[in-house]
Amino acid sequence: MSSPACLPPSRRTSTACYLTIASCPGRNEPPPNRSPLRPQDRAPPNAYFGTVAESRKAVSKMLKTYQSRLVKQLRELGGKVEMGLRVALDAPDVYEYLIAQSPEILALRDQMALRGGGAHSEKIELGRQFAELLEDTRSASFEKIEAALAPFCFEIHSNTVKGDKEIANLAFLVDREKLPEFERGVEKIADEFDDRFTFQYSGPWAPYNFVNMELDL
Repeated sequence: MSSPACLPPSRRTSTACYLTIASCPGRNEPPPNRSPLRPQDRAPPNAYFGTVAESRKAVSKMLKTYQSRLVKQLRELGGKVEMGLRVALDAPDVYEYLIAQSPEILALRDQMALRGGGAHSEKIELGRQFAELLEDTRSASFEKIEAALAPFCFEIHSNTVKGDKEIANLAFLVDREKLPEFERGVEKIADEFDDRFTFQYSGPWAPYNFVNMELDL
């Protein structure tokens, strides 16, 4: 299994491990009038983890039913892999770190503290402003990362972030042959962020985030 490579502020170098995508079992020879899919070009379709067919017959039926769509998807993803990137704030208190970047919110917080905590409506407003600041930070970070890494990938998918500390959870569809360029791009953009931001990337994986297909078993 591949383990993530972390780019701490003090040493933003790549230590990513690589995962070989297993080729799909099947006949050695392609059907007539069809170009062969090389093992390195194959990637499994996006099915829910843990999906189990009732029988071998059900699997055969599914493959026949979706053959054209499956082949089309496999060819579109041929030679491409997915790389994951998580960006987080490595700060003891994310709240304090972010409001220090906003004089308006900092002033409101300090005024409330002088009055013993402030009114309930002020607390709600402070919370609203902090949530807005966090989302603005995430949006600005995504735009900066997207602009830097778009030249090294075909597509970028943004996944749901977890907790206040996580700023971005991204997946990139990358040409397998251009992985070194992508990794150098990650290292370069990481250096352009505040030292409180940590970059952790992993892969290559099968491009699950870039398949939009449901298979009915």
